[in-house]
Amino acid sequence: MVCCLRLKCVVGVFSVEGVVATTDAVEACTGVNVAVMVGGFPRKEGMERKDVMSKNVSIYKSQASALEKHAAPNCKVISLFESFL
Repeated sequence: MVCCLRLKCVVGVFSVEGVVATTDAVEACTGVNVAVMVGGFPRKEGMERKDVMSKNVSIYKSQASALEKHAAPNCKVISLFESFL
């Protein structure tokens, strides 16, 4: 599930114009200026960080591809997932 907020900025003040909850990464990423990707595979006992990173790469791959193709050209991306926490 991808959830995105449509924000409008007027003179440094942001307001929410709408919320989109979808399973379609293209719909969520179209025209996006800022993307915050939160979540990922949890680190389990006995796993090394590289194992968690490998799992998270597969999770984020489709979203990253949709951002690359459909987001605004100057889109900024912040990615937070379990191995960073």
